[in-house]
Amino acid sequence: MKLSKTKINILILLIVSLLFTMTFSYAKYASNLVKDYYLKSKGFYFYSDYLDIIPVNNSNNAWDYEAISFNIRNNLNDSVASDYDISYTASCSIEGVSETDVVCNMYNSSTDIYNGIISSVKACINETSDLVDVSSYTEEECNNGGYLYKSIKNEVNLYFDIDLVNQSYIITDLIVDVDVVSTSPYSKTISGKFYIHKDNDQLIVVNMNDYSNYDRLNLYNSSDTSKCIQVSWNTSKFLIDNPYSDFPNYLTDTNNYINEFKIMLEANTSISYVFYKNSFSSTYTIDDFNILEDCTIE
Repeated sequence: MKLSKTKINILILLIVSLLFTMTFSYAKYASNLVKDYYLKSKGFYFYSDYLDIIPVNNSNNAWDYEAISFNIRNNLNDSVASDYDISYTASCSIEGVSETDVVCNMYNSSTDIYNGIISSVKACINETSDLVDVSSYTEEECNNGGYLYKSIKNEVNLYFDIDLVNQSYIITDLIVDVDVVSTSPYSKTISGKFYIHKDNDQLIVVNMNDYSNYDRLNLYNSSDTSKCIQVSWNTSKFLIDNPYSDFPNYLTDTNNYINEFKIMLEANTSISYVFYKNSFSSTYTIDDFNILEDCTIE
């Protein structure tokens, strides 16, 4: 079957438009990476566990009108942090919902914008083997003792509230866009999407946030009483980022890695755990965990 000249032109236009969109998206991604590399070279570190230069998807399937938290921080890793204060502006917006029904308010305010500062913090660090506690040392005491007086990680915990304007409006699913822009000394934007679902039928709700090299397991008890929850997993897939002391009851595998724990989760509270993947190329889901309710802690 032959295509008409008009149909051929339309097809070519669609292909060109698609290629342009893909090229533009990749170019923007590459540009953000180059800019981030440049900022690192200047000792500027502006990151979050929930936001990034490419928006991170976060889900909360057990939302019940509580504030939703996220963090921003001034460090690259446990050893490297910015030497100066970072000014920022945080904002939130709700996709596809009228402001006459629902609004997003940032950080205990009556507006969707909040301005703040991540202050530079310095402390004495003992990287020797003498086991001396130098946490209270002044800069002079630190230097005289042969220790390091350096900038350390400072993390700011922010949150946003979803408030009903129209009290008869029924919330089921929402998508909240969060952007945090550093305004001084350098500009950088990190973003995230928060997928929110309100469900009053489930008592214990579980969901996961998937990142490039780790997963975050979220547990929420929406009942009016405390619940015992048992979580187990295969340590060949991922390892939990918690010490033994965090759990009143746990089991380990043959390599002494924690592969099961039990906790008491108080009524209407939530808790999350970070699991590091053994293979960064792998993708896991909530089905890779065995989760039991109403267990017993001996």
